[in-house]
Amino acid sequence: MVERRTGSVLVIEDDDILVHLFEAILQQAGFEMRAATSADAAKSMLAQRKFDVVVCDLSVAGGKKVFDLVTNLRSQHPEIAILIVTGYTPDEIASKVAFHDVELLEKPFSPPDLVKRILTLLKRRAA
Repeated sequence: MVERRTGSVLVIEDDDILVHLFEAILQQAGFEMRAATSADAAKSMLAQRKFDVVVCDLSVAGGKKVFDLVTNLRSQHPEIAILIVTGYTPDEIASKVAFHDVELLEKPFSPPDLVKRILTLLKRRAA
């Protein structure tokens, strides 16, 4: 059973099946979730409202370009916590993750793993 929490999460994911999976997990855990299917859609949503956490699949923005999105997020919304979801090994992108001050969640992951990582980010943000 996943413990219920609150907070707003923007998921940037271009796979509809994964969007529905994220939605089911996050809403069951008590989070408000919105989804964007591209970096441009995410930028538009972020201009309209605030989110506590952004969860972004590394492949949505074409791998290396996701860090361009992260740089943009950091400059315009420094308060947002960012979680990158990827099937790549941490060694392959470790320097970029550290440089951009983002968290990494490797696929495959369990629903409790996702919720736990988001909760950790929210606690850090609140501190």
